[in-house]
Amino acid sequence: MTRRRQHLMVCYLLWMVLFTGIYYANPGQRIIWWTGIGLGGVAAIVVGVRLNRPAHARYWYVLALANLSFTVGEVVQAVQLDILHVPNPFPSVADGFYLAEYVLYAVGVLGFIRWRTARQDRAGLLDALVPTMGLALLAWIYLILPYARNPDLDWFQKAVSIAYPLGDVVVLALLLRLLTPRGGNSRSLQLLAVGSLGIMVSDVLYGLIQLHGTWHIGTPVELGWAAFYTAWGAAALHPSMVELTRPVPTQQPDLSTARLVLLTLASLIAPAILIIEALAGNTSNAGVIGAFSAVLYLLVLARLAVVVSARRQAVARERALREAGARLTAAVTVGEVADAVQSAASTLMPAEAGHVALLSVAEAGVLHVRHAGSDTPRPTPGDTAQSDRVLELATARETVLLPVGSLGLDPAATPADGGLLARLGGMPYALVCPLTLAERPSGDPLIGALVVTGTEQELAGLWSSLEILAAQAALAVERVVLSREVTQRNSELYFRTLVQNASDVILILDADDGVRYASPSAATVLGRPDLAGTPLTDLVPPEDSREVGKALARMRGTAEPPRGEQPREHWRLLRQDRTPIEAEVRSDDLRADPTVGALVLTLRDVTEQRQMERELTHRAFHDSLTGLANRVLFQDRVGHALSRGERSGAVTGVLFIDLDDFKVVNDTQGHAVGDELLVAVSLRISTALRASDTAARLGGDEFAVLVEDARRPADVDTIASGVLAVFAEPFKLTSGTVRCYLRGAAPAGGTGGV
Repeated sequence: MTRRRQHLMVCYLLWMVLFTGIYYANPGQRIIWWTGIGLGGVAAIVVGVRLNRPAHARYWYVLALANLSFTVGEVVQAVQLDILHVPNPFPSVADGFYLAEYVLYAVGVLGFIRWRTARQDRAGLLDALVPTMGLALLAWIYLILPYARNPDLDWFQKAVSIAYPLGDVVVLALLLRLLTPRGGNSRSLQLLAVGSLGIMVSDVLYGLIQLHGTWHIGTPVELGWAAFYTAWGAAALHPSMVELTRPVPTQQPDLSTARLVLLTLASLIAPAILIIEALAGNTSNAGVIGAFSAVLYLLVLARLAVVVSARRQAVARERALREAGARLTAAVTVGEVADAVQSAASTLMPAEAGHVALLSVAEAGVLHVRHAGSDTPRPTPGDTAQSDRVLELATARETVLLPVGSLGLDPAATPADGGLLARLGGMPYALVCPLTLAERPSGDPLIGALVVTGTEQELAGLWSSLEILAAQAALAVERVVLSREVTQRNSELYFRTLVQNASDVILILDADDGVRYASPSAATVLGRPDLAGTPLTDLVPPEDSREVGKALARMRGTAEPPRGEQPREHWRLLRQDRTPIEAEVRSDDLRADPTVGALVLTLRDVTEQRQMERELTHRAFHDSLTGLANRVLFQDRVGHALSRGERSGAVTGVLFIDLDDFKVVNDTQGHAVGDELLVAVSLRISTALRASDTAARLGGDEFAVLVEDARRPADVDTIASGVLAVFAEPFKLTSGTVRCYLRGAAPAGGTGGV
C-alpha cells in the first residue's frame, strides 16, 4: 500500500471512529452522527473503486448501495422518532430500506462468489451450507418462531419481523460461501467478513432484546453496525479488493482438520437443541429440528460424495499427467513437446471441440508459437505490441485466467499466416501458464508460456493440473533447447573452453589411479597447479585412503548405473597446505570411449555447504544462547532413554529447574545481564552432570536434566543434590553478584528462585 493510500485509510478510520465516539457521547443527535458514519462508508467504497479499478466494479457499487440503503433506513427511523415523534413506527418505510440492504448485499456478494469460484467448488458450497443450516436452526427456534407465535403482532408485522433473521441467515450463507475457497483470502475479504459479522451480531442481539426487553439507543449493540460501515469502506480502500473478482484456483476438496471440526460442530447443533428442548419439557419443535437434522445429514452425504468424486477425478488427472511426463521425457524436438502437451490437455479437458493448447516460446525476444505437429518457429503476425502482451504474461511468472480478447492479438489474422488468436479455437477464456525456464548457456533469454483455452469453469477447475503440465513442458523445452545448442557447438574447442572455465575439478585417472589430467580449477580448489602423475591417494587423508580405493573399484565395476544417474561419493581431500576440504565426487567410466579411455572424476568443493548444514543442524537442536540441548533434542533423548531403560532395566530420571522471579533480573538489571545469568546457570548445571547426562534449556528460565543409565532411583537423587549444590555459590556477573536460592529439586521436577 502506497503512502498516499495509507494516509487515506488513516483519515477514513479517524472519521469513522470520531463520528462513532460522538454518537455515544450524544446519542440524542443520532440523525447527524449515523448519517456521517453511513455516508463515510459509502464514500469510502466509491473512492476505493475509483482508486483500485477492480474488474467488475459494479458489484462494489452494489455494496455501496447496500450501505446507502441501511443509512437511509437509519435516517428515516430517526426522523420518525426524534422529529415527527411517531410512537413505535413498525413496520415503516425505514424497515423497507433496512430489508433492501439484505437484497443488495446478496446481489453484490453473489457477484464476488461468481467470479472467485467461476461457478465451481461444489465442496466449498456444501461446506458453507452445513454451518449455515445449523445456525439457521438456532435463528428459527429462538428468533423466527417467537415472532411467528407472538399474539401482539398482526400478520404483516410478523412477516417484517421474521424477514430480519432470514436476512441474517442469507448474509451468513453468502459470507461462508465467500470464505470457503482456499488459497484466495485477502485483507479486503477479511474486512468484508468483519463487517458482515458485525451487522449479523447486532441484528441478532437487537431481535433478542425486542423479544425479551426494551430497546434503547446508545448501547454497545450498535457497535456492530458501526463496524459494518467501517469495515466495508476499509475493504474497498485496501488494494487487495481487486482480488475479490479474480478466479481462485479450484482446490482439491479435502477436509482439513479445522474445517472437519467446524462441520462436525455445525452438524451437532440440531441434536443439541433437541436435547435442550427435551430437558425443558418442550417437544413442540421436534418436527422442525428433525427436518433440519435430515437436511444436515443429506448435506454431509453430499460432501462425502464430492470427496469421492474428486478422488476419482484426481486419479484420472494424475494418470494423464504421468503419461504426459513419459511422452515429454521421450520428446526430442519442441514440436514433439507441443504434441505431448496437446494430447495431455485434450485428456484433461472435457470431450468437446474447440479446446486448444499452444506452446509459446520466445528466444532472444522474438515470440514463436508451436502447435501440435509443428516444430518450426512461426513468429506471430501484426505489430510488436501483439507479441509483447504474450511475452509480458510469460515473464510475469504467475498463472492468469483472462478472456481471449484481452491477449491483444490481431483478430484478422488466420491460422494459415500464423495468427495466434485465430488458432485459439474460439473459446472465450485462456489460461496462461508461464514456463519456468533456466537461462541458456549462451546467455540469450528464453521465456515461454503454455496457453490453454476453454470455458472459465473448466480452466478454473484444471488450474493446478495445467500448472503441473506447464512445469513438465518447461523441463522438456529446456532439455530440447539445451540439447540442440550442445549439438550445434559440439566441437573440441567448445568443450575445452567449458573445462578450462569450470569451477569443478575434472580429473582423468589412469588404471593405477594416477592423475593423467587435471583441469585448471584444481589450482584453486586443491592449491595444486600441477597434478599430472600424482597418485589419487596422495590427495586424501591417510585414514580415508582405503575407503577411496574401494570407491574407485566400485566406479570401475561392470554394473551400469541407471540411465540419467551418476554415482556420487563424498570424500575428504587435502590441499597442498594439508588443509582438509570436503568434496562431492561424481564418476564417469569412459574406459570404453576411444577419445578418453579412462575413469573421469568430477570434484566439487562443498566444504562451506557441509559446514552450513552442520551448523544449521546444531542450531535446530541446541539453544542459541546457552548451547544446551533445546526442547526438541531433549524430548528425543528422553524417548530414546526410556526405550533403552525398558530393555536394560536402567533407571531414567528427569530433573526440572525453574528460576523463579527471573523477570526481576531482566527488569532491574537489563536483558544482557539476564542472558549472562542464564549462561552461567547452564555452565553450573553442566558441571554437576555426568558425561552420559543431558542438560537442556526448555525456554525462558526453564531448564531440564536427563539422567540416563542410573542403577537405582537413589542415583538420580544424588545427581539432583549435586545440581542443587552448585547453586550455593553466588553468580558473579558484570553488574554485580546474584545469588540463586533453590527451594528444591527432584526427579521429574524442581523449582528455584533468583
